[in-house]
Amino acid sequence: MPKKVPMIITPWYEHQFWVEVLEDHSNMMTDFLSSKEQKLIQLAQRYNVAFQIIRNKLNRLDRNLPASSIEMIQIAKEIHPLATGYYQYEGNLLNLRIRNQVNINISPGFFKQHHT
Repeated sequence: MPKKVPMIITPWYEHQFWVEVLEDHSNMMTDFLSSKEQKLIQLAQRYNVAFQIIRNKLNRLDRNLPASSIEMIQIAKEIHPLATGYYQYEGNLLNLRIRNQVNINISPGFFKQHHT
């Protein structure tokens, strides 16, 4: 059953949405990478665990906190480097995929949709 989107999208909901998207992506990379790509799989798994930890932290926060609250500022500071690092990880996978230097069962078009 789809999650109900609140009428007003709070900073909490925005963070929760994107952390879940990135967590899903890290799961897909784990699933779609060849078992021969152990270093890349392990990195995807570490990102996945990190996104789960952040999502759990978010779930403990008041969903109506303003963006200016200490708690939301702190969680944003934790999310930013994690999201940036994951974006770079997927960008690196795209680069490797285009150059046929990684065995992954995703077309380059998948990455293009998310990195343009």
